[in-house]
Amino acid sequence: MNIYSSSNDDEFLSDLKQWIKNNKFELPSNASNYNIQNGNNNGFYGFHHTDESKKLISENQKGWKHTEETKLKMSLDKTGVKRPAWVGEKISKSVSGENHHMWGKKTSDETKKKISQSKQKNPYKHNEDSKRKISEAAKLRELKKKCLI
Repeated sequence: MNIYSSSNDDEFLSDLKQWIKNNKFELPSNASNYNIQNGNNNGFYGFHHTDESKKLISENQKGWKHTEETKLKMSLDKTGVKRPAWVGEKISKSVSGENHHMWGKKTSDETKKKISQSKQKNPYKHNEDSKRKISEAAKLRELKKKCLI
Protein backbone atom coordinates (compact mmCIF):
# COMPACT_ATOMS: atom_id res chain seq x y z
CA MET A 1 0.00 0.00 0.00
CA ASN A 2 1.46 3.33 -1.06
CA ILE A 3 0.34 6.15 1.22
CA TYR A 4 2.12 8.82 -0.80
CA SER A 5 0.38 10.22 -3.85
CA SER A 6 3.40 11.40 -5.92
CA SER A 7 3.85 9.67 -9.23
CA ASN A 8 7.65 9.56 -9.30
CA ASP A 9 10.71 9.52 -7.05
CA ASP A 10 11.93 13.00 -8.03
CA GLU A 11 8.64 14.55 -7.02
CA PHE A 12 8.70 12.60 -3.75
CA LEU A 13 12.23 13.80 -2.90
CA SER A 14 11.31 17.36 -3.77
CA ASP A 15 8.24 17.20 -1.52
CA LEU A 16 10.26 15.59 1.27
CA LYS A 17 12.91 18.32 1.12
CA GLN A 18 10.17 20.95 1.22
CA TRP A 19 8.53 19.26 4.21
CA ILE A 20 11.86 19.14 6.07
CA LYS A 21 12.46 22.81 5.30
CA ASN A 22 8.95 23.84 6.41
CA ASN A 23 9.10 21.84 9.63
CA LYS A 24 12.66 22.93 10.46
CA PHE A 25 13.57 19.29 10.86
CA GLU A 26 17.20 18.80 11.88
CA LEU A 27 19.17 15.72 12.81
CA PRO A 28 21.32 15.88 15.92
CA SER A 29 25.06 16.36 15.44
CA ASN A 30 25.64 12.62 15.99
CA ALA A 31 23.35 11.38 13.22
CA SER A 32 24.12 7.70 13.83
CA ASN A 33 22.17 7.99 17.10
CA TYR A 34 19.23 9.98 15.74
CA ASN A 35 16.63 7.50 16.98
CA ILE A 36 17.80 7.36 20.60
CA GLN A 37 15.65 9.11 23.16
CA ASN A 38 16.10 9.24 26.90
CA GLY A 39 13.58 9.27 29.71
CA ASN A 40 10.05 10.55 29.18
CA ASN A 41 10.66 11.28 25.48
CA ASN A 42 11.09 7.58 24.82
CA GLY A 43 7.83 5.92 23.84
CA PHE A 44 8.75 2.77 25.79
CA TYR A 45 9.64 4.71 28.97
CA GLY A 46 8.29 3.01 32.09
CA PHE A 47 7.42 -0.25 30.30
CA HIS A 48 9.31 -3.53 30.50
CA HIS A 49 9.45 -6.57 28.23
CA THR A 50 7.87 -9.70 29.66
CA ASP A 51 9.97 -12.85 29.96
CA GLU A 52 7.94 -14.31 27.09
CA SER A 53 8.65 -11.35 24.80
CA LYS A 54 12.36 -11.40 25.77
CA LYS A 55 12.52 -15.07 24.79
CA LEU A 56 10.76 -14.35 21.48
CA ILE A 57 13.14 -11.46 20.69
CA SER A 58 16.10 -13.69 21.54
CA GLU A 59 14.89 -16.50 19.28
CA ASN A 60 14.31 -14.10 16.38
CA GLN A 61 17.84 -12.71 16.66
CA LYS A 62 19.66 -16.07 16.74
CA GLY A 63 21.55 -16.89 13.57
CA TRP A 64 21.12 -13.37 12.21
CA LYS A 65 24.28 -11.83 10.79
CA HIS A 66 25.18 -8.45 9.31
CA THR A 67 25.99 -8.39 5.58
CA GLU A 68 29.54 -7.49 4.53
CA GLU A 69 28.22 -4.18 3.17
CA THR A 70 26.62 -3.35 6.52
CA LYS A 71 29.78 -4.30 8.37
CA LEU A 72 31.76 -1.94 6.12
CA LYS A 73 29.28 0.89 6.72
CA MET A 74 29.46 0.37 10.50
CA SER A 75 33.25 0.31 10.32
CA LEU A 76 33.35 3.53 8.29
CA ASP A 77 30.96 5.16 10.75
CA LYS A 78 33.38 4.46 13.61
CA THR A 79 36.57 5.30 11.69
CA GLY A 80 38.36 8.22 13.32
CA VAL A 81 36.11 8.22 16.41
CA LYS A 82 38.28 8.55 19.51
CA ARG A 83 37.35 6.90 22.79
CA PRO A 84 37.32 9.06 25.89
CA ALA A 85 40.35 8.60 28.17
CA TRP A 86 38.24 7.00 30.90
CA VAL A 87 37.32 4.14 28.55
CA GLY A 88 40.98 3.21 28.06
CA GLU A 89 41.57 3.40 31.80
CA LYS A 90 38.57 1.15 32.46
CA ILE A 91 39.75 -1.43 29.90
CA SER A 92 43.27 -1.32 31.35
CA LYS A 93 41.98 -1.97 34.87
CA SER A 94 39.74 -4.79 33.67
CA VAL A 95 42.70 -6.78 32.26
CA SER A 96 45.45 -5.83 34.73
CA GLY A 97 46.74 -7.58 37.81
CA GLU A 98 44.47 -10.29 39.21
CA ASN A 99 42.04 -9.77 36.31
CA HIS A 100 44.67 -10.76 33.71
CA HIS A 101 44.03 -14.21 32.22
CA MET A 102 47.58 -15.36 33.04
CA TRP A 103 47.60 -14.04 36.64
CA GLY A 104 49.17 -16.63 38.95
CA LYS A 105 49.87 -19.10 36.14
CA LYS A 106 53.32 -20.27 35.10
CA THR A 107 54.39 -20.99 31.52
CA SER A 108 55.35 -24.66 31.29
CA ASP A 109 58.79 -25.72 30.13
CA GLU A 110 57.18 -27.44 27.13
CA THR A 111 55.46 -24.19 26.09
CA LYS A 112 58.67 -22.20 26.57
CA LYS A 113 60.49 -24.70 24.32
CA LYS A 114 57.82 -24.40 21.60
CA ILE A 115 58.00 -20.59 21.72
CA SER A 116 61.78 -20.69 21.51
CA GLN A 117 61.75 -23.08 18.52
CA SER A 118 59.19 -21.03 16.63
CA LYS A 119 61.25 -17.85 17.09
CA GLN A 120 64.48 -19.57 15.96
CA LYS A 121 63.06 -20.53 12.57
CA ASN A 122 62.41 -17.02 11.31
CA PRO A 123 60.45 -14.70 13.59
CA TYR A 124 59.53 -12.39 10.69
CA LYS A 125 58.37 -14.96 8.15
CA HIS A 126 54.60 -15.28 7.80
CA ASN A 127 52.80 -18.45 6.79
CA GLU A 128 50.36 -18.39 3.85
CA ASP A 129 47.31 -17.87 6.05
CA SER A 130 48.92 -14.88 7.80
CA LYS A 131 49.94 -13.39 4.45
CA ARG A 132 46.35 -13.72 3.18
CA LYS A 133 44.94 -12.03 6.30
CA ILE A 134 47.46 -9.19 6.10
CA SER A 135 46.63 -8.68 2.42
CA GLU A 136 42.87 -8.62 3.07
CA ALA A 137 43.30 -6.13 5.91
CA ALA A 138 45.40 -3.85 3.70
CA LYS A 139 42.80 -4.00 0.92
CA LEU A 140 40.04 -3.16 3.38
CA ARG A 141 42.03 -0.17 4.70
CA GLU A 142 42.47 1.10 1.14
CA LEU A 143 38.75 0.65 0.45
CA LYS A 144 37.88 2.61 3.60
CA LYS A 145 40.23 5.43 2.58
CA LYS A 146 38.58 5.64 -0.84
CA CYS A 147 35.12 5.72 0.73
CA LEU A 148 36.12 8.53 3.10
CA ILE A 149 37.48 10.78 0.33
